[in-house]
Amino acid sequence: MCTLSAWNFLKTVELGYFPLLFSDRPGQSKTQPSGEIVMLEDEYQLEFFKNNGFVRKQCQSCGKFFWTRDPDRKTCGDAPCDPYTFIGNPVFSREFDISQMREYYLSFFEERGHTRINRYPVVARWRDDLYLTIASIADFQPFVTSGQVPPPANPLTISQPCIRLNDLDSVGRSGAILQLLK
Repeated sequence: MCTLSAWNFLKTVELGYFPLLFSDRPGQSKTQPSGEIVMLEDEYQLEFFKNNGFVRKQCQSCGKFFWTRDPDRKTCGDAPCDPYTFIGNPVFSREFDISQMREYYLSFFEERGHTRINRYPVVARWRDDLYLTIASIADFQPFVTSGQVPPPANPLTISQPCIRLNDLDSVGRSGAILQLLK
């Protein structure tokens, strides 16, 4: 389903389209089994959209509804309907494989005074409340973030493999959600 995450919101404000899930059926908002809320016709008629020249369209590729300021736009902007881009432009002039991108990222911060630290396991053995490392901040919880122990470096940089299963339905919809995050 096309939903609007915080990252996609920033991207879509710049590009002028809002991929959202809507229902044209009368009644109240409905929560889908996936947890997504289906909005009703009268619920999405927001002054913001009207005041900023947005129109509601249906994606010719996936059939989902979205908002846009481009009256000629035919697709919603999410993958696979459109290729992923960074606000309409590639970030780099050349392609990177994952090892090259990891090194580029870590070196960028090292050159600016950050200390590179080794990644933690993806199995969060130090946590009782978490089975997998879902974000790099999990490496430092609860001991560093609570102040019980100092961080391994400050400032630091890490390329932490993470496995997130709670948003699997969103994998591949855009370049923002992947199965293995670094």
